[in-house]
Amino acid sequence: MNDQKQNRPATDPQPLLLKNANVLDYLPVAMDAAPAPKVARADLRIAGGRIVERGTDLAPAKGETLIDVNGQSVIPGHINTHHHLYSTLAPGMPAPGRTPRNFQDILTEIWWKLDRTLDSETNRMSALAGAWNSARCGTTLVFDHHSSLTSVGESLDDIEYGLATIGIRGCLCYEVTDRGGPGSRDTTLAESRRYLEKVRNAGDKAGKVPFFKSMAGAHATFFCIGERARRQPALLRRIVAVPSPSGGEEDVVRLLEKEMRDAGFDEVRIDGLGNILGRVGNGPRVLAFDAHIDTVDVSDPSQWNCDPYEGQVEDGLIYGRGAVDQKAGMACMIEAARIMKEM
Repeated sequence: MNDQKQNRPATDPQPLLLKNANVLDYLPVAMDAAPAPKVARADLRIAGGRIVERGTDLAPAKGETLIDVNGQSVIPGHINTHHHLYSTLAPGMPAPGRTPRNFQDILTEIWWKLDRTLDSETNRMSALAGAWNSARCGTTLVFDHHSSLTSVGESLDDIEYGLATIGIRGCLCYEVTDRGGPGSRDTTLAESRRYLEKVRNAGDKAGKVPFFKSMAGAHATFFCIGERARRQPALLRRIVAVPSPSGGEEDVVRLLEKEMRDAGFDEVRIDGLGNILGRVGNGPRVLAFDAHIDTVDVSDPSQWNCDPYEGQVEDGLIYGRGAVDQKAGMACMIEAARIMKEM
């Protein structure tokens, strides 16, 4: 085991000129514009992590590396908006001693046993493996929600190291949870605060896309306690009650629009792709929260022990389609914004 902390690999992208590329554009630059996919042959000049020029017959500038891609396709980098890189090494681990029967069993019998075995080295290896898989799939930015409950301090630096080694950008947070008691909770909060301040103090280099940003992350609502947190179940049940299969999210988007306005958001809008966007505050720094609100459909309701769109409460847990993945996250975000407006 190597106890020496290694410095993060350099993340200053070298200037590139890509020649003779088939450039695939999915969307216009304006995020509220309608999709307009197209394919065009072009050269791309890249500096500071940005495409700074696009055209035909571009001449290489001093210091640029020229790569003739000879008609290969160049696409915008994909974004993984919800990852748990610490789980990358899970394939091949032994099956749990008993078959999990619900989400809490899955946590206690699989993921919590895994995240308590992780140390600095395995955190880095998990991030390295996950970053490599991401790069192979064309993903260039990962939002990661990390947990390694017996190795919390500087663990986000380990995730950062793994991503930077492969050249993947990241927006990172540590999972704040009460499941280990108040002391453990305070340790997770301290790591979240430390990394938020680290990224803030590092600042952005002029003209360059930052490689790493930070955000705040919480565990599932039933592992976060407190008076205000208890308001979330009713909100979550209202969201669960609205079916939102992939491609049919409009009704739940409209509900969320109302809930966000009632919570006091400074701005609420629906973009051209049907995403619901909300803003609280006007500061120079942006703290971004993200959740998907679509679910898989309910193919056979008779296989359920409860109405999948009721949000049934039993033994302190809420059951329903999307209650965990990931409507609970959306409820947390709205409640967090409400709390910020109350402060």
